Amino acid sequence: MLKRNLAVLLWCLTIAACVPIRPTPPPQPPTPPLPPPQRVVVVTVRGNGAIQTTAGRLWDDFGRTVDCVFEQSRVVCLPSNDMSPHNGWHLGLLPDDDAWLYTERAFESCVPTNQQCYPTQDLGEVHLTPVTPPQPPIGPKADFWLHYQGNFGSIKVPGCGLHMDALFDPYLLWAWANDTRCFEAMMSAHSYRNDNRIVVDPRSGYGGHNDLDAWHRPDVFAAFLADVRSHTNANGEHFKVLVFLGADGHVEDMRADASWSHWKQDIDALAAVTQDVVDATAPCWECRHVQEFTSAKRYIDMARYVAAKWPLAVHSQHLVAESSSWSSWPCEGCAPSNDADDPNQGNELVAWHNCRKEGWCDMFLYQLGWNSSYLYPTPGNDAIERWVEIVERLGDDPWSLATSRGNRHGWPQVPVILFEFIYDAYWQTDPKATEAYGIDWCKRALAFGGWGCGSASVRR
Repeated sequence: MLKRNLAVLLWCLTIAACVPIRPTPPPQPPTPPLPPPQRVVVVTVRGNGAIQTTAGRLWDDFGRTVDCVFEQSRVVCLPSNDMSPHNGWHLGLLPDDDAWLYTERAFESCVPTNQQCYPTQDLGEVHLTPVTPPQPPIGPKADFWLHYQGNFGSIKVPGCGLHMDALFDPYLLWAWANDTRCFEAMMSAHSYRNDNRIVVDPRSGYGGHNDLDAWHRPDVFAAFLADVRSHTNANGEHFKVLVFLGADGHVEDMRADASWSHWKQDIDALAAVTQDVVDATAPCWECRHVQEFTSAKRYIDMARYVAAKWPLAVHSQHLVAESSSWSSWPCEGCAPSNDADDPNQGNELVAWHNCRKEGWCDMFLYQLGWNSSYLYPTPGNDAIERWVEIVERLGDDPWSLATSRGNRHGWPQVPVILFEFIYDAYWQTDPKATEAYGIDWCKRALAFGGWGCGSASVRR
């Protein structure tokens, strides 16, 4: 019996050595469910097409609110857990730049069962509305020429991608839409010189450079004009704008009925939103006798139409180099059909009398010729000589009267601006064509007459 018990005990010990005895584990609590993923609301914010650095705020209908941050070109909001997806949500944006305005956007928050927008709900793009800065009123017409100081093309602003680095005023529209830093640099260059007149066009560009066409975006062009006019020069004067409206590069041949109709529709749309931001107009650049663009009668039609659409603005005429009238029938080298419709029958003096009587030519913008008479004058080939002829006939200022000695040759008098003499300065074809040379030349020319210069920062 003892031997049998010892054998059993030995067998048990042997089995125990091979199979360890483990205690029964205690019961485990159930695994808790994973927390729901972090909800995210994102939106891309743009102004004039460019992404804007913007903060924001997200809230629901019960007033639960979280702040949003700008990360990786988007506004990112992390809703709190107590913001129910079944309530209405609202997103408000706080643009860093005071030039933009935005209130809020209401939307329906995404529910967890919608895998297309949960947990990240992308609201797409929001486009900010420009804040219209306080605008100076359209002042008396005479103020525009009595205090005229502009520099149309002879200022250099390097580093902005401008053709020849030249601050050709119409490029401002391109810079405003594409490069705020350069737009402000260009305006500052004018401000520093105490310029107070800016010359623009709904289509930026010259010779294929810095092009931007806003003819079919009148709201954009109106915002641009408002921004320009909100700026002031070093003396605190607000800038006034002279707007050219010929649609160069937009409507190619104004003699065609379809082009004429197209242009009038564009003018109507533009005039509807720019009454308080257009100080002066011109029907087209270097008009008459650009024969491939318009006829004599159609030019008059354009000027009348513009004057009727902007009744408070100064209406100026800008003609081809060295010209003093848009009427010259018959003219050498012109297709007869382009001038046969001239109601003035080529009488330049009568053309001015008629337009003054009708009220669509308040001011004349004279342009120098494409020759050596500006940089290298000689007797008989001196740009000053032709300028003297212009102010003797047309200038209504006291210096022109003194130069004419009272002999006006039957012409009516109008305010005259020595507007454009930028050729060599713009293209840099001659080292003599500096901004300083232009200023000196302008001062010498104004001694004979005229209210101001368009291509040099000089003021009466």
